[in-house]
Amino acid sequence: MRIVLILISLFYFLPFFSQKYNFKNFDKEEVKAKYIYDFAQDTNGVLYAATSKGLLIYDGVQFNLLDKYSHLKDNFVSKIYIDNENNIWLSYYQEGLTKLYTSFKGVVHEHYDTDVITSIVNEGDAISIITSENKIGTLVAPEKIFSYSINEYTKLKIRDRISLKNGKKIFVGDEGLYILVSDKLTLKKETEYQYIKLLKENRVTNYFTFEFDGVLKIYQFDEKLRFVTEIDLNKIGVKTKITDLTFDKERIVISTLGQGLFEINFIDQRLQAFNNANFDESNGLISNFIQSLFLDKEDNLWIGYYGDGISVFNQNRLLW
Repeated sequence: MRIVLILISLFYFLPFFSQKYNFKNFDKEEVKAKYIYDFAQDTNGVLYAATSKGLLIYDGVQFNLLDKYSHLKDNFVSKIYIDNENNIWLSYYQEGLTKLYTSFKGVVHEHYDTDVITSIVNEGDAISIITSENKIGTLVAPEKIFSYSINEYTKLKIRDRISLKNGKKIFVGDEGLYILVSDKLTLKKETEYQYIKLLKENRVTNYFTFEFDGVLKIYQFDEKLRFVTEIDLNKIGVKTKITDLTFDKERIVISTLGQGLFEINFIDQRLQAFNNANFDESNGLISNFIQSLFLDKEDNLWIGYYGDGISVFNQNRLLW
């Protein structure tokens, strides 16, 4: 056991050797948009990207773009959500929400007047949104309007939320991180008065992570909330703004404005030790300025740039 711990400690903070990776790059002319803000994937495997020019759709062969002249309310799409019935919900940089779905008539759109939206999720069979005014609205289906109410969430200025695989819910407000236990929100004391960024759930476990003051905090939320570990981003070489992250069972991938990607690979299942790698223009990326990340159902990592198109590569290192 002592030898194992020594070996793990030797790998802690050890970067991978620099090498060229097999990124597949799509430049801004090919994808018809410069700025990529969000990704989503439907149950058929079709990939969607929110861009400054509209909704980008990739069917595995080519990109197509929907804009305000074809179903959208505005070109500047900021967020995508795909609900339990495979309907596509789009929110815009300024305001408003669009639902896209297919019928015997083809693609159908429905537009809703809302404030700027920070979160879209399923709540049972209903769609629930959080607006920039900290209002939580639920779609009233027959009337096709969102019903808003003043409640505890509003008073706490909740601006984002996630649901874990077991249904546990975590919320971010202006005064810190909250967990929902027995239908009551409880503030996590160590986050009080901190500005929480990039709250993300793990795709396959009940772990979640968030960042504040340059540190990633990782928790597990089964029956009780348990602190797992933290990662000081400065110590792994992150010196600039973090724009997005994605978190699966074995790794966290972080995107930045200026330093490309940082991949944190956990060596043990308890996430107590890790090594890390930095990917940038020198080993295959189009640019070091990245806006968004997305892991699809086949573990391909999609990278949306801040002005330079899209890249994708497979997380399975045997394919690199």
